[in-house]
Amino acid sequence: MNSIHLLVEDLTKRAGLSQADIARSLGVPEGTLNAWLTGRVTCRHEQMLGLALEALSARQEKKGRKFRMGRSIKDANVIKTQKHRLTAETSGSGGRRMLVIYLDGQYADCLDEWLDAWYYKLEGNKPPTTDHQKIGSEPEEALDWWMKAHGFAFAEAQ
Repeated sequence: MNSIHLLVEDLTKRAGLSQADIARSLGVPEGTLNAWLTGRVTCRHEQMLGLALEALSARQEKKGRKFRMGRSIKDANVIKTQKHRLTAETSGSGGRRMLVIYLDGQYADCLDEWLDAWYYKLEGNKPPTTDHQKIGSEPEEALDWWMKAHGFAFAEAQ
């Protein structure tokens, strides 16, 4: 666990990330990383955690800036009744992907992928039912659907 402590310490100092930021980047609940580091909860896959932290550290070094797990697919000004900054990022955990949408830096919504199709409001790890409408096969399509469904349009030419 010492090497994991050092990697987390390095990430918090160089990138200015909190342990909660790192946990979110790894796709685990915010308090989980701290629980592993303090020994309150046993990390059953220390080697995998170490590799994931090394990958995060390498990505941060390569980009030379703060980073997030996954990829950012949109970062643009959008307008409804007033102008907002929309950021949408894909991330994954446990073989599933999700598209997290932020407005003005605050969490707004989440879209889920199931078997290469994107859906709105899936419940936990349950598969989509007939009540769920497929909203796209790519995250960009799902984001377009979300924007239209919530009355947003791009404020500038994209």
